[in-house]
Amino acid sequence: TAGIDNNFVHPVIRSLAGYSMYPNPSDYPYSVNPYAPLFFITCKWIATLFNLTAADTISIYRVTRSVSLLADTGTLLLLFHIIHIKLKISRVTSIIAITLFFCIICYLGYTINRSDSMFLFFYSSTICILLTTTFKKNIWKPLIAAALVTLCIFSKQNGISLLALVPVWFTLKKDYRALIQFLFFTGIFCSGMFTYFEFFYTNHFFSEHIINSLKNKIDVRWFYVYVFKLIADSYLTLPLGIPLIISIKSLSQNNTQAIKRMSMLFILQLFFCIILCLKWGSSLGYFNESFFLGFVIMTMFYSSIASPVLSVFIDKVIIYTYPVLLVFIFHIIAQLFFFFINSRTSTRGKFNEQVQITNYIKKKIGTQNCYVLDLSNPDFNFFKNMLYKESAAPNIDAVNCCTLPDKIFNYNGLIDGLKTGKILFLIEDKAALEKIHWGVDLKHYRRDTCFTSYSIYKYDSSGLK
Repeated sequence: TAGIDNNFVHPVIRSLAGYSMYPNPSDYPYSVNPYAPLFFITCKWIATLFNLTAADTISIYRVTRSVSLLADTGTLLLLFHIIHIKLKISRVTSIIAITLFFCIICYLGYTINRSDSMFLFFYSSTICILLTTTFKKNIWKPLIAAALVTLCIFSKQNGISLLALVPVWFTLKKDYRALIQFLFFTGIFCSGMFTYFEFFYTNHFFSEHIINSLKNKIDVRWFYVYVFKLIADSYLTLPLGIPLIISIKSLSQNNTQAIKRMSMLFILQLFFCIILCLKWGSSLGYFNESFFLGFVIMTMFYSSIASPVLSVFIDKVIIYTYPVLLVFIFHIIAQLFFFFINSRTSTRGKFNEQVQITNYIKKKIGTQNCYVLDLSNPDFNFFKNMLYKESAAPNIDAVNCCTLPDKIFNYNGLIDGLKTGKILFLIEDKAALEKIHWGVDLKHYRRDTCFTSYSIYKYDSSGLK
C-alpha cells in the first residue's frame, strides 16, 4: 500500500518492458541504478514466470517484497542452523537469538523491499560454510565459499568485506591451501561476473552505475546525525557493544579458538561497517551483518559460561517477562491496524489518483520524445514505476545528493530539458511550483491541471522571447 523503496522496483519494471537495468546514465532517462544486479534479475525471472508485465505495478511490488521476505526467512534459518547445529547451542537460546535478530532487522526495515535481504542471505550462507567441518581437506569448501562471496558482492557491493573476512578465517585456521584456492576461485568468479555484466549484459555502463555513482563524499556530519546518534540513542548499542567487549576479551585471553576466530571476524566487520557509514547516504542498515555476527558471538559466549544454576535462574526470571511479551504483541497488532489495515481505503485512493495522473500524462505525451519529472515525493509514490518509460531522473534522490552536484555524470541534456521542454511535464504537490530547480528557472511551466493531491505543470513556450 506504499511505494517505499521504489528504486528497487524500478529496474525490474524497466527490464520487463525491454529496457536496460543499467542504461547510459548521461542520457535520457538519466537513470542511476547504484545497486548490484542479482536482486533485480531474480525478481524479473519470478515476474516472468507468473506472466507479469511492466504494467502490473502492484504485482511487481508483491514479487520484490516476497523475494525479500523469502531471503530474510532463509537468513533466520541459517542463523538458527549456525547457532543450534554448528555450534551445539541449546534450542531455546538459539530461538531467543534469532527472534531478537529478527526484531532488529524488522525495526530497521532495510531488508523489506531491498537487495539488502539477498545480500544478507548470501552473507549468512558464507559464514555457515566457514563453520562447516565436514569438507575436511579438499577443494569444495574454498570453492563454495568463493561462489557465495561472489553472489554476495553481486547482490550488494558491501559484500566486498568478505574478501577480507574469509581469508582471515582461513589464515587463523592455518589452512593456507584453502586460502590460496579461495582467492583463486573468487578472482575467477568475480572477474567473470563483472566482465559479463560490463561487456555483454550492458553496453559498458555497468561500472558507471555500481562503481562511479557511489563516489559520494565522506560526510562526518551525516555519520553523526543519521548513524551514530540514532544508534547511541537506542538499545541497538547492546547487540553491537556487548559482542565487541566479548570479542576483545576473547582475543586478549586464552579462550577457545572458535570464539577467537569469530571475534576477529566481528571486529573486522564492525570496522568495515563504520568506515562505510562515513559516506553520505549511509544508514543503520549497513550494520545488519554486524548484528548477525554479534548474535553468533553472544550465544557462543553465553553457552561457554552458562552453568546449571544460572540456567535455572534464567528460566525462573523469564516467567516474569511474559507481561512484557503481551504488551509487545498488542503494540505490533495495534501498529498493523492503525497504520496499515485501517487505512487501506485512503492509501488505495492515493494510488488510484496516481494511476489517473499516469494515464493523463501518457495520453498527453503520446508518441512524443518527451519526459516527466516528479518533484512531489518521488521516493514514496508510484509515479516512476508507472511512468517507467517517461520518467526523467527516476532516481532523483541520488541525482540531487551526489551525481549532479559532484558532476559524476554529464547532466547537460537533463538541464537543457527543463529549458527546452523535452521535460514536458512536472508533477508537484498541491503547493505552488518551486521557481528554480537545479539552477533552472521554471517560469515557462504553467499549471495544466489539478488533482486531489497533485498539480501537473506543462512546459509552455508561448512566454519565450
